[in-house]
Amino acid sequence: DRFAVPPLHNIDMGEDATPGEWDEARLTLLEGVADAVPAALAYFEAQSLRCQFANRRYAELNGWTSQSILGKTVREAIDSMIENGEG
Repeated sequence: DRFAVPPLHNIDMGEDATPGEWDEARLTLLEGVADAVPAALAYFEAQSLRCQFANRRYAELNGWTSQSILGKTVREAIDSMIENGEG
């Protein structure tokens, strides 16, 4: 199911998990939640205007994957949508 969020209990951290491993597990959970909501979400860093995060819906609406859009400027991120007459 494309709106399935990974349950927290499926993230097996064990007793010896490091703080970094917990951070990674939390990030995985938040990304799953962001992909599950029926909204396009993105975060662009204020000074550089480069994409730091985009959920799957936002990225795909603009012709990217949620990984390939990272680091793109606002203009680069939405150019494909504008070129296709969707914006």
